[in-house]
Amino acid sequence: MPSVSSSLHGAALRLILSNATKRNPLSSAALQELEKGLKLTRSPEVRAVVISSEGPVFSAGHDLHELKSLSAVQQYELFSRFGKLMVSLRNLEVPVIASVTGLAAAAGCQLVAACDMAIAGPQARFSLPGASVGLFCSAPSVPVVRNINAKTAAYMLYSARPIDAQQALACGLVSHCAESDQQLEKLVTQLVKDIVDKPRDVITLGKRFLNDQRAIKAEEDRYELAARIMTDNLQLDNGREGLEAFVDKRHPLWK
Repeated sequence: MPSVSSSLHGAALRLILSNATKRNPLSSAALQELEKGLKLTRSPEVRAVVISSEGPVFSAGHDLHELKSLSAVQQYELFSRFGKLMVSLRNLEVPVIASVTGLAAAAGCQLVAACDMAIAGPQARFSLPGASVGLFCSAPSVPVVRNINAKTAAYMLYSARPIDAQQALACGLVSHCAESDQQLEKLVTQLVKDIVDKPRDVITLGKRFLNDQRAIKAEEDRYELAARIMTDNLQLDNGREGLEAFVDKRHPLWK
């Protein structure tokens, strides 16, 4: 039975963590299946990715039983490979949405934080509990710290206590909270539709800029990059069409 199932729903690629009996661990098998699934985004028909899960737990993180059985070299290779997967999510041409029900712990929380957006169900919780088992959540903290304030990150890492969906929203770990699991699916579906309604190449250019500007310290340099990107945007067929459609007061015909 696969640890991750993948399927296309219209223009959305759905990746579902599907080893619910083991709390959806991010094992080497799951990692391989996520890598394989994400290759489907190379198709221009794919406009968004949704990562969700089966069962009451989004993901409990790495498989500690597997980690215990590995050599130091193998452990390093697994952590490094998972980190590269997180970077690949940021570098994908299309937005990635995490749909979170239940607990997202350690590497599971890392996966949520690495997505472009996250919508949390009412039972969603987020934790970085590694220190409790003698393995500080160093790698999971990388995207988490990029998303949330320093004090909340320190609280999660040092206390190992979880935060709930509303706390995650307040600190910036998730984009929106749903009042029920049914509403969660409706919100995710609507968000995908909102993305798909826009031209893929414009979204790709915008995502690249959002990520690139984070590495630029000087505000004037950010604006310089923004000026170049917006100019490039207007050279795209869809950029020109959008501008012409607005001026002509008609709906754009995206390519």
